[in-house]
This record gives sequence, C-alpha cells and structure tokens, in this order.
Amino acid sequence: MWTSLTGNVLLAIVLITHYLNQNTVHEELFVEVQYSLVELDGVIQHQQTNEWSEPNLVTTKVNEVLHRLETARNSGSYSGWLSKTEKKIMEQFYLTLSLFPHNHSYEFSVLNQSDIQRFEALRSSLRIVGIGMELQSMDWESFISAVERLEILIHT
Repeated sequence: MWTSLTGNVLLAIVLITHYLNQNTVHEELFVEVQYSLVELDGVIQHQQTNEWSEPNLVTTKVNEVLHRLETARNSGSYSGWLSKTEKKIMEQFYLTLSLFPHNHSYEFSVLNQSDIQRFEALRSSLRIVGIGMELQSMDWESFISAVERLEILIHT
C-alpha cells in the first residue's frame, strides 16, 4: 500500500514539475518574441537617425522576429499552451510581418522608399501598442492584445 501511495505521489510531483517547466519554456519563447520586436523598434529608430545607411539591419531583425515567432507559435500550438484564438492571432501576425521585406537565404532584401516608409509606420504602430525601446514589458495577455491592435494599425 505504501509503495503504491509513494509511487502515486512521485508521479504527481513529476507531472506537476513537467507542467511548470513546460509553461516556463513557453513563456520564455514568447518573451523572446516580444524582446525581438522591441529590438526591431530600436533598429528602425537607429536607421531613421542614420538616414537608412544600413537597411539590412532592419531586414535581418525582421527575419529574427519571424523565426522566433514561428518557433514560439509552433511550440505553443503543439503543446496546447495556445488557445485557438491565440494561435490564430499569432499566425495572422506572422503572415502580416512576413509581408515586410526580410532577408532570404544568402540574400539581403533591397529596400525602396516605400519599404522605408512602411518600416517607419511599423515602428510608430509598435510604439502605439506599447512595444518598443524604453517601454515596459507586458504579460502574455497584454502582449496578445497588443498584437491584435498592431494588426489593425498595420492594415489601416
């Protein structure tokens, strides 16, 4: 009897630990997405200040955001950590962001004036929703809400 009880307690401890570790991993992945978007804001600002002397810094950062977003979205989707609504929001955001110029394997994107204006508008939109340099980080629910608002701003 004690062996069975001890086994059940140990199994419960293992399952709870696994669940807590899994949540921590998912939260860290989405913090990385948020941090990458904050860095994107900073890189765009830097380019604005320096008259877009190195536009590939921006397209490289967009690539990084896309990669981190895809990794976090897939991980959250496979594990069930993301609700259907959150998954849809993240998928739509990925698609929207992928429409911006970004680098491809072994090839930098070339930006024209329209692209530069779109990036500057993206930076403005990021800041409006509260994602950017010198702005507070947000919890998961606030981040999802900010991404939803960002989608609307980008498409208007």
